[in-house]
Parts: sequence; structure tokens; C-alpha cells
Amino acid sequence: MPQNGDGPLDIAIAQANKPRLPPELLEQIVKEHALPCIYGDPIASSTLAACSLVNRTFRYWSLSARFAVIVAPRHVRDFRKWYARSQNDMQGFNRALFIALDDVSKLTSMSAGWDVEMLKLLQQQGPHLLHLSLWNSETRALLRDPAQIRGARRMVKQMRKGKLVQGEALSAIPLKSDFTNRNEAQTRAEMAAAKERARQTLPNWLRLELASKEAAKEVKRRYKAHISADARDVEIDWACMPEKLSICPSLPLHEHEEPLNFARMTIWTRVKELDVFVSVPSEVPRCLELISSLVASPLIKFRFSSINASLLISLTPNGQRVSDEGLQQPDINIAHGLQKVLQSHVLRSLLFDEFNNHRIPDIGMLERAIASMIRQSTCTSAMESTRAYGQERASTKEKKDSRPSLASSLAFDRTLSDNDGHASEQLVCVKVLQGNQAHYGKLKDRRQDFLVRALGIGSDPWKNVQH
Repeated sequence: MPQNGDGPLDIAIAQANKPRLPPELLEQIVKEHALPCIYGDPIASSTLAACSLVNRTFRYWSLSARFAVIVAPRHVRDFRKWYARSQNDMQGFNRALFIALDDVSKLTSMSAGWDVEMLKLLQQQGPHLLHLSLWNSETRALLRDPAQIRGARRMVKQMRKGKLVQGEALSAIPLKSDFTNRNEAQTRAEMAAAKERARQTLPNWLRLELASKEAAKEVKRRYKAHISADARDVEIDWACMPEKLSICPSLPLHEHEEPLNFARMTIWTRVKELDVFVSVPSEVPRCLELISSLVASPLIKFRFSSINASLLISLTPNGQRVSDEGLQQPDINIAHGLQKVLQSHVLRSLLFDEFNNHRIPDIGMLERAIASMIRQSTCTSAMESTRAYGQERASTKEKKDSRPSLASSLAFDRTLSDNDGHASEQLVCVKVLQGNQAHYGKLKDRRQDFLVRALGIGSDPWKNVQH
């Protein structure tokens, strides 16, 4: 220990001579506690929280291990306590998030407001969150959130007694009005003013540093990262835009149930892997129609499950199509391909029969027919595809519904698959799983599927898609 008469140099030399653990060992300690912390071990979580107070490097390793993959508490009260305690530390570190709360319809008023805190959590994570998995109530709160759509929404009350005519362009009604512009300008001004006030409020240690020294310029140069150089604030409003999304939607979604509003939700902006489970078979047609409107999303893998069947679609890594002349053709679009499948009266009826537990003997022909239909689809504009799909659905509704025979469906399948069946297998993989598929909606299986995909352990959940 340094004596009282030692100078600053002697103290620094004495501290430097103290034994220190190598950084490799410290990093190994953090890694050993990472997996137990993900599975909810309180000792591992407390250890990482204590390690985050050592130094900056140790803090970064500890927070990355604690919050990179998060399985939120099940009970609402525990979730609110955990959110209040961890919301400041997890920002910028969370990459995968799983939220599955208990039945919120049976909770008391003491637990009210959980949905607001959950939406705030998703908003705070912003684009750093890459993998999001939600259960029933959480999905309903997210898909009904008005903040998911920026700007004006589709005004259904102005169109034919409150009913939306499918296929109409979004420009059929004015999206912007003077009243809306004034409200948006006022909101942006208030947010900019609040951020400016927050930036001008210096930390206590920095305020004391500036007050105790006369050379304020030297202090400002030294702590330039903590002082705003420009009073003008640039507003950057991030939102939750994961690349892997697993949800359990249920109807109604109110105004977001309109295809044009549904496709404009920010949650679909960067989704590449989409996993959807619908617990009610009667809601499968409507949910598939809404998913088919996501032509602007870069979907690569898509799994749509219900209690009786599952539809799995995957694009191969070499999804770029090249013509005979060597020219690159437009990419395959899964959502647009689903629109083509739903426009076909034969494929639509056979596919919905599978979800209603009405089996067909040869499921392979249905898979090849869907793959051929998706292969013929390309990336077109959202307005054009939605308008064409609406016109087709409007004309189909005028006709009398009739269940197609199996012979006609097989003949239709041969017509599609004879020409480009080999190419479709190279570019698109389609699998229809028959039998009981209710395990995709159970909490235990969804949690395990999330951990497998987030941590990269175990078997590949998409192995059933490969032919």
C-alpha cells in the first residue's frame, strides 16, 4: 500500500504492480455465465451485473452476455419489474427477444399497462433487435399498435359506406391533408425541443468539472463527446424492424386489417424469416391474404402454421434467376407468389382444405404446383400487386364457390410443373406438413424454437422445407 508521503507517480506505479487477471480469462468468465443467464439463472444474472461495474471493457462483455438474447419473464408483474430495472442497460445490446406473458385477460388492474411497456421496449431496441418472437396477446398488441403506420391511414369511412374496395390504389383518397401536416409538424417540433433540452442538461460530474476549472476550452476539447457542438438536433425516429419474426396473430386487427394498411406497418420492413401460427382455422384465409400483401418485405423463409397443417416456403441461396441469354431476371417474391396461389381457385381451395383437415392423397403434387406458381412471380410494386389482387378477388367472389375435383387439380398441377418443375426445385422449396401442428403454438415449443434459432444450437427448424 502506498504511504501518505508518496506522490501521484508512486501511487500509479504501485497500482500498476498489482496482480491482474488476463483479459482472456475475464472474457471466459463472462462466456461461462452467458448461457445460464439466458435460461433464467439468478446467480449468473447477478454475477454479470456485478462484473459490469468493473471497467468499460468488462461492462461491454457483461452487458452483451446478459442482453444479447433475452427471454422475458412470464408473469406480468415480474416483466414490469424487469423492464424498469433493465431498460437503460439493454439498449444497443439486445439482438434476440422472446416475450410470452400469461393470459392478460385474467389479470387485475394492478397489472394494467403491460402492453404500453412492451411497445416501449420494442421501440427502444430499434433496429438493433434482429430476432423477435411473440405469443398471442403480445402479437395482438403489436399488430393493433397505431404507431406502426406512419402518416395517414386508409380512411375506410370515406369509401362506400365504410367498406374498403379491394384492389383500389392508395392514391384513390388523399393521404395528406393540411390538418395532418400541421399535427405532424407540431409533433416533430415538440420532440426536437425535448431532445434539445435533454442534450443541454449536462451530467453532474461534467458540470462540476466546468465550474472548477478556468480553462473551459481545454475541458470542452477533452470531453467533446459529451457536449453538443451544434444546438440544432437532427431527429432520427427508429422503430422495431427485426429480420426474423415469429408471431401468433388473431382477428380482428381493426383498421390494420385492411391490406394497404397492413402492408405499411414498420414491423415488416426488414423481415426475411417470418413464422406465423394461427390457432383458429377459420381465420387462416384472411391471415394468408394479409400476409400476401407484404410484397415490399424481403421474405426468404416463410412458415404458416395452424392446428391441422403447415405451409413452409423457402428460397434457396441462389435465388437469382438468370435467363438463357445470361441476363439477370427479377428476384422471386414469396408474397407475390402467395397472391398468385390465392388467385387460383384450384390451389386456393386445395390449400384451405388442408388447413381444414381435409387431406388429399398426393401432397407432393400440390407442393410442386405452389412452387411453380411462386417461381413465376417477381418483385412488382406494392400498389400494382395489391390492385391486381383485389380485382381478381372481387371477380372471384361474384362466382359461386365450388370445391374442385381431385382429377382437375392434378391436371392443373401437371400443366404447371411439366415446363419448369426442375427449375422451381432449384429456386423455391415448398413443403406442406399434414397432421397435428398445434405444437407450433405451444409456449414450451415456441421458446425452444426461439433458443435454437437465436443461439444456433440443436437442429435446424427449417430442415423440413428442404426436398
